[in-house]
Amino acid sequence: MPITIQLSNPDILKLTPTPTGFLKGFASRHPVFPTFQTPVYSNAAFELLAIALSRITGKDFKTLFDEALIKPLHLSRTSYDKPDDSLGVIPGNVTTTFWDFDMGGVWP
Repeated sequence: MPITIQLSNPDILKLTPTPTGFLKGFASRHPVFPTFQTPVYSNAAFELLAIALSRITGKDFKTLFDEALIKPLHLSRTSYDKPDDSLGVIPGNVTTTFWDFDMGGVWP
């Protein structure tokens, strides 16, 4: 049975965030929970790390990812970008599973 996801704002899929936009949005939001309380899963720290590494090295995160992990470890079936559909196990529709969702430059 396929899972259907209904977004309250479908236009969110058209956004292409930038590191500057991410930082502004991150700084303007209140915490979900008070500090040292309930833990919450978040990828925000990885995004902050990616932005910091890019600014320190002068390289985009995609290049750093390729140079530091993909090539040295010979990960021929791993990529920063979405691979061809034939290489993935997609449990359902590519849109409802977010397989074809692209956040642009903000995607560590």
